[in-house]
Amino acid sequence: MAGARKYMGAYWQSADLHYEISKGAHKGVKGYEFYSQMGQAAKAAGSDAVTENFISFQVAGTPQTCLEKIAFIKSKVHMNHFAAVFKYGGMPIEVAENNMRRFADTVMPALQRDELRVSRSASAVAAAD
Repeated sequence: MAGARKYMGAYWQSADLHYEISKGAHKGVKGYEFYSQMGQAAKAAGSDAVTENFISFQVAGTPQTCLEKIAFIKSKVHMNHFAAVFKYGGMPIEVAENNMRRFADTVMPALQRDELRVSRSASAVAAAD
């Protein structure tokens, strides 16, 4: 999970810097009430806590951990697709490619079995930044 903290953390921090969520840039902007609430919570919790929270919502870790997280998400929301992101925040392309290949070799086969299938017509979609 050190890689997740390093690269997913860098991704979150760059998004926060760009959108100024923790600076409260969305306060009072109609339609962005959720971002305003996120900004207030981010400011109160601090940068490290918000980064850890962001990472906790992502699918990362060992293949078994990834499968458990996907199953958990599926149990909470109606899900007919899964989009995997393999490259975050300045990660070298070689690391991202290794992530993608490991996912394809170890996680995808389980997702394609009936008990973890996200839908009858779709299994998983991969994405990279």
